[in-house]
Amino acid sequence: MTVHAVVYTKPNCVKCRMTEEKLRESMRVKTEHLFTGKNDDWSDKKLEKFRQQGYMSFPVVRIYDDETGERLDDWSDFRIDRITKWKKETEN
Repeated sequence: MTVHAVVYTKPNCVKCRMTEEKLRESMRVKTEHLFTGKNDDWSDKKLEKFRQQGYMSFPVVRIYDDETGERLDDWSDFRIDRITKWKKETEN
């Protein structure tokens, strides 16, 4: 299975950086930076949407199937358990 991650981050977020680094060991990662001073309206809308979905911390991570585009998993915060799960999934 070939997958990629989209990681939504905020400035100076250690957990965001750690998550990106760990995910890059096993898959392609696209990083979306929020609150960089550019396009803050988009960042505000994303933040509100994340809150409505129950996410309370950064990063917000979404895993997608490369072939179908289907979202396979999502979570927020630094979750080594989820990162490890996907590392094992992509090794097969």
